[in-house]
Amino acid sequence: MSKIWVVAGNYNQAQVWIKKDLDRRWDAGETTISKSEYVFVHDVVQLRGHSNPRGVFVGTWRQRPDIRGIVETLVMQSHNNNIDLNRIYYEL
Repeated sequence: MSKIWVVAGNYNQAQVWIKKDLDRRWDAGETTISKSEYVFVHDVVQLRGHSNPRGVFVGTWRQRPDIRGIVETLVMQSHNNNIDLNRIYYEL
């Protein structure tokens, strides 16, 4: 099971998005889903050592003081060309 990294402005924003995504997936027929698949990114150190992380940016993520480091780490650890992530990196 691969993790879904949730980069949000704060923990509460991440939890709201996770609940909605779990509900959406359940309604679509995914009955083996688990909340443990989701990880709120609380700092950049948490991302180190993970290869090709996948996830989402939600809420006020752009306002995080550590967002540049988070995005840089995600770009460095992505082995395939992620157009959306590259766009976010260059916009910062």
